[in-house]
Amino acid sequence: MPNKIKIAIIEDDVFIAESMKLLVEDMGYEVSFVSHTFPDATQQLTQTPFDLLLLDINLQHPTHSGIDIAAALSAGKSLPFIFLTAYSDRDTIMQAVKQKPSAYLVKPVNEGALFAAIQTALENHQTQTAATLPYDETNHPDHFFTKMGNKIMKIKWADVYTLTAAKNYVCLITDAQPGGYAIRSSLQQIIAQIVPCNHRSRYIQVNRSTAIDKNIITSLTGNEVITCKGNFELGSGFAKEVKKQLNIL
Repeated sequence: MPNKIKIAIIEDDVFIAESMKLLVEDMGYEVSFVSHTFPDATQQLTQTPFDLLLLDINLQHPTHSGIDIAAALSAGKSLPFIFLTAYSDRDTIMQAVKQKPSAYLVKPVNEGALFAAIQTALENHQTQTAATLPYDETNHPDHFFTKMGNKIMKIKWADVYTLTAAKNYVCLITDAQPGGYAIRSSLQQIIAQIVPCNHRSRYIQVNRSTAIDKNIITSLTGNEVITCKGNFELGSGFAKEVKKQLNIL
């Protein structure tokens, strides 16, 4: 089953925090944690995984604010965060902008604006991470993000058992999504550059348009690959390599 995006919420007003939590869950995301105080927030940030942070600037603390949390976050984890505040004065905005948030929303937050900000932040973060990392097989994550309707889903490569090319995109098939998650690319590029190196050896190309997880293969016939997920055509030009990878003598 695909993992939902995990959103953390740091908001000192309990009622606003609960409202924000319900909004985020209605959008299809998972709430990783909700924190109302600076000490608890700093502890949660180091102990609880999340993909994006909704961060209130004013945390009712005598010496620290959400801006301090953002500064610490920027110095450590490279994760997107969105500032939430009831203040729109120039000084507050200028201090906040220095921390390079993904967005800055003034409360009360409109549901549509929040959803757009979250989606944009996640997509921009994924693009920036890919652009700043040198191509290296060891830095590919064991998951990918993809849109499904109005949601962005986090999918584990371990759950993908078939890659099927169709026109200008490739469908990545899982049990949770038999219709596949479409990625605009070629089958060869997906296998060579996008699939993480620790998963790449799992996939065997059985014909011009299909690669499957060799762990689901149960047997071969003259022109078919039999698997626990269904049967696939075995292309004549691929049979020799398939048998080699399966250690068939």
